[in-house]
Amino acid sequence: LTWTAIPLPGTPALFSSPLCKHTTTGKAVGQEEQGRDAVSLRGGLSLSQAVRATPEAAPTMDDVIASINQRNDNVKSLTPQDVLTDLRAGNARFWTGKAARPDLTPMQRRALALGQAPKVAVLGCADSRVPIEIVFDQGPGDIFTLRVAGNVHGSHVAGSLDYAVHHLNIKLVVVLGHEGCGAVKAAQLAEADIKGEQPYLRDMLLGMKKDLKANSKDLDSIADPRARDREAVIANTRAQVHKILEDKAMRAKVKAGELLVVGGFYEISSGVVDLFEVVNPELLK
Repeated sequence: LTWTAIPLPGTPALFSSPLCKHTTTGKAVGQEEQGRDAVSLRGGLSLSQAVRATPEAAPTMDDVIASINQRNDNVKSLTPQDVLTDLRAGNARFWTGKAARPDLTPMQRRALALGQAPKVAVLGCADSRVPIEIVFDQGPGDIFTLRVAGNVHGSHVAGSLDYAVHHLNIKLVVVLGHEGCGAVKAAQLAEADIKGEQPYLRDMLLGMKKDLKANSKDLDSIADPRARDREAVIANTRAQVHKILEDKAMRAKVKAGELLVVGGFYEISSGVVDLFEVVNPELLK
């Protein structure tokens, strides 16, 4: 597999919905030194960082709202590449043990109730070992998070992503698979075994099994268990990215450079997230 990195898109303002600009594709992912200071790129702040810019001596509610508005103005000026850079920076802080662990003050929480301006949408697995905000060292209000077993795309996920992209004007969507995904493992069982499961689980796993066959080489030929696990998870992730891009409106935004849709693999044992390009935007029809 060829791994290509991609950085972060801008977030709409707390009280307005900015239009998205163009993006380009980056190279090389997950480098600690690249990520460490990238969060400062063009002012890409988390909501918790925003209040640090307010006076230390008892900021007023107006101060907090003004600071968050400034953060949102900074974020909405970022490209999808910038947003991806910010995610890589946050993950680098996480896996090197230098996480900022953003949190909100009581005043920030009150201000956050006025509206949301997330930087990125992440479709991740429901697995309890994959806490998305923590893995990317982001705080409340920073990530529009969708979590479902196997990070599987479906009608409800599609509706949520439509809202994120077309109403919140999010410029980056990440489909995040992970090491040791139980749903991906179960989808590799014999069809007869899967058909013995409860109806909803059965249908989900049969759909994933079909996706694995269409998006991977012969998994049975991979002898190393960890390598096979990684290949299967990445194949499933690629399949879900392709499903997102089956939508004409999503494809049009990607072609116009207004949206970036990428895959990711989270290695639980190390904490590292590899982000990679699944579809070259220039080849989309």
